Amino acid sequence: MVQIPKRGKDPFLKAHHVENGDLVVVTAPAYVLDGKFGERTVVDVEVKRTGERYRWSLNGTTSDRCREAWSGDSGLWENKVLKVQKVKDVIAGEEKSVLYGVPFKEQVLA
Repeated sequence: MVQIPKRGKDPFLKAHHVENGDLVVVTAPAYVLDGKFGERTVVDVEVKRTGERYRWSLNGTTSDRCREAWSGDSGLWENKVLKVQKVKDVIAGEEKSVLYGVPFKEQVLA
């Protein structure tokens, strides 16, 4: 029997996928996608608590925090850890959970 590897990309990270305080590991260099809200920094992550993998479209605050902590070179973001903060915010007149990431000092050994 032949094992067929997953070919599609991981789904985007949403608030219901994580809990406040979860740690996520960046599993590949960050990249930029152009979407309906303009250019966004995207990172592939693995949630340490569950082992699930996602793509996380970072908001400007989280992207800037990562750049300041780790460098503007996205290749240096791989294997870094972010602590998830879930915050209730009003967006377009509707209350939603917004995800922020804070660079975490403990690093994952490759």
